[in-house]
Amino acid sequence: MTVARWQGTTTQRGLGYTHQAHKKKLLAALRPGQPCPRCGEPMWPHQPLDRDHTTPRALGGKDSRGVLSHAHCNRSAGARLGNRLRGLRGQQQPRRAWQPGPSRNW
Repeated sequence: MTVARWQGTTTQRGLGYTHQAHKKKLLAALRPGQPCPRCGEPMWPHQPLDRDHTTPRALGGKDSRGVLSHAHCNRSAGARLGNRLRGLRGQQQPRRAWQPGPSRNW
C-alpha cells in the first residue's frame, strides 16, 4: 500500500530500510560543494538533502540507483511530474503534437 508523502510512516510511503540505508551511504560519501544533479548549485552537509531516484517513483522507480539532491529540487521535480501526470489522467487519447496544415496562398 502506498500513501501520500504527508501521510503514514516512511515504510508505508515506500521509503523503508533500504532507501534510508542508501541515503546514509550517499550522505557519508558526499563531497562538500558537490553540485546538485537537478540545479547544479553546490550541496553542503548542513543543507536538507534528499535521496533522489534516478527513475521517478511515479514512473515505477525502485530503490535501485539514486543520487543526493537538494530537498527543494527533488520535491519540486516530483510535484511538477505529479501535476503533469494528473493532467494526463483525465484524457482519453494522447495529445498530438501540432503539425502545420496545408499552406494557404491568399
